Amino acid sequence: MPRFTAPVRLVPVEGAQHGFAVHEDPQYREPKSQEYQAFVIRTVTEWISRPE
Repeated sequence: MPRFTAPVRLVPVEGAQHGFAVHEDPQYREPKSQEYQAFVIRTVTEWISRPE
């Protein structure tokens, strides 16, 4: 039996590893880390803002 009943969607972050920063960039100072983070924020914002 599924535990979640809300719609879900897996969105790969191309080029990112397990997190949303390049390796050894915990402060998100690398431009690629900032790009990954912006993509995730934009994607989540669009998902939660979509009309029912």
